Amino acid sequence: MFGSDQDYNEFLSLCQRYVDEYHPEPVIPGFKSERPYLARRKQAMNLHGEVEVWAYCLMPNNFYLLVSQKTKTGMTKFMRRVLTGYVMYFNKKHKRRGGLWEGIYKALRVENMDQALSVSRYIHLRSMARTIRRFGPVEAITSSRVEDYPHSSYKIYLNGGRDTWVNCLPILKELGEGERKWRSYGEYVQDARVESKWSELL
Repeated sequence: MFGSDQDYNEFLSLCQRYVDEYHPEPVIPGFKSERPYLARRKQAMNLHGEVEVWAYCLMPNNFYLLVSQKTKTGMTKFMRRVLTGYVMYFNKKHKRRGGLWEGIYKALRVENMDQALSVSRYIHLRSMARTIRRFGPVEAITSSRVEDYPHSSYKIYLNGGRDTWVNCLPILKELGEGERKWRSYGEYVQDARVESKWSELL
């Protein structure tokens, strides 16, 4: 599913494309501009205001997303567009046809912010389950620290969630006010390594 940094980046780029607000390319005299029908299509496909991504962790064979749905069909449309877009990219890259995912994605409803906080912690700790680097057919464990894993939103949280398409603020606000909230999320995640009530559900 994800065999290279390019694969991870493509999946995240698709997520960002649909949750970020769409801005048409500026028209510069003397240069070719984006065709109007393409601009209209991109705007119609954009889901800004319908869905937000609060946390993510991509693993070699699966992925975890914490998504906030603002409209009734927001998450369904978001997942369909991201997964379809990634299959198209993957098939073109590997010159193959057909599907890539095994059945429909699994989703669990988060009922309140206490649960959202706990789920974000669980998602970021998933990197501890398998932090690897590929050397051809050989896989080697390269790190045992959650902050060293490059394909999750954990570092975004540690940096305060500024200037990013991942909306960290709803989660960080649950940890208190002022500068304390930026430092305490890391402590909160580290203290959670012993157990998680979500391990049997997600």
